[in-house]
Amino acid sequence: MSKQLENNEFIARWLSGDLSEEEKASVNDTELQDLKVVLGDIDKWSLPDVDTTQSLNAIKGRLIKPAPAGKVINFRPLLRYAASIALLAAAWFVYDFATNDGMVNLETGLAQTLQHELPDGSDITLGAMSEVNYSEKTWGEARTLDLNGQAFFDVEKGATFTVETTLGDVTVLGTEFDVQNLGDVFEVNCFEGSVAVTFNDKREVLKPGEGLVFEAGNLKRVDFDKLSPNWTAGMSVYEDVHLALVINDLKRYYEVEIDLPATQANRPVNGSFSHDNLSLALQSILRPLEIKYVLSEEGTVIFE
Repeated sequence: MSKQLENNEFIARWLSGDLSEEEKASVNDTELQDLKVVLGDIDKWSLPDVDTTQSLNAIKGRLIKPAPAGKVINFRPLLRYAASIALLAAAWFVYDFATNDGMVNLETGLAQTLQHELPDGSDITLGAMSEVNYSEKTWGEARTLDLNGQAFFDVEKGATFTVETTLGDVTVLGTEFDVQNLGDVFEVNCFEGSVAVTFNDKREVLKPGEGLVFEAGNLKRVDFDKLSPNWTAGMSVYEDVHLALVINDLKRYYEVEIDLPATQANRPVNGSFSHDNLSLALQSILRPLEIKYVLSEEGTVIFE
């Protein structure tokens, strides 16, 4: 058979009368006659009669089968178990609260701050890498807490409110103040009311706008005009502070490795850095001091 008749498209065009005279001439008469015989025979083909209704019912019979009985799960025992677990958890909480004198522990991690309302309605904002502990059970008898790190307090008026640190204690009746106890630095700033600071058997009273810095055995009083600590707004500000202390503070807000050369440690810093951009923070602190450095992709500061 010629290649044309092996082509389905050619045959379809022939049947529809779309072949040109040249295409028709390419097919010999014998093949063309054979094709006509086959097509004529197709017209005589017929299918046996089919009872469509009977066939449909047969198909339905094969497809539609009774659904297996579902398995019923009884949740009542599970609910009893859940209730028992909840009861045990509540009992453990009560036991833990009683045996630990109702102690509450607050902690923050790298670059974190935490706001917390104390039992008397006083508010505390905990700075990065800091910790506070107090007894909720005895709070009504003595408003006393332990601080390791940095915190800002907005104290409701009432009985004496005391913040204890390793370097000194701060006592107020109702006021706003912040305390920093980091390493060998102890700093207190009063924003409202009055604050009594006790350390090394000495007692200092601060009024609004007054601060106290105790560092390496030296005491210094400072004045300021801000209404709240800068760090609560995402900014750390320094005035005549050793670079080593500033770097330590920076590492509380950023995951960065800084090995400051000893020759640079005591250089005074008068500036600030933000808590949301490490590159800018380093520039703000080190460039004014003309200290050259490189910040690696791994987060390490390399000094030149």
